[in-house]
Amino acid sequence: MNNEKGFVLPVTMIFSFFLLLLFVHVIELYKMEIEFAHHEQQMYELDWLMQMAVTDIKNKLSNLSDTVTVLDETVVYPTGKAHYQLNRLSQELVNVHVLCISNNELEYKAEFTLSVPGMELIEWKEKY
Repeated sequence: MNNEKGFVLPVTMIFSFFLLLLFVHVIELYKMEIEFAHHEQQMYELDWLMQMAVTDIKNKLSNLSDTVTVLDETVVYPTGKAHYQLNRLSQELVNVHVLCISNNELEYKAEFTLSVPGMELIEWKEKY
């Protein structure tokens, strides 16, 4: 029995240290998940902003006369703003550059080509 003096306290401290380390690790994982969820929510809002901009551009283009070859406008939404440039390539094709900026300063750039009579997307290129 005398050989076991001083054994319990170090083992207890090492075990407590590992439990504390595990607890801190779980807390850091939780904080990272919260940040990821917040960023994902911001990306959904930015995607919604782009969809609203494309819908507004299609509506604007359907009411636009055929003589207009270039149009440059900015539209403000509750979650951000969208700046777009229309360039008429031919009588049936229009090239559009869109830059959406959310209220959180996230940017989403896209370029697409529309066929005018049917308002169909022919080509879509995007950059976040």
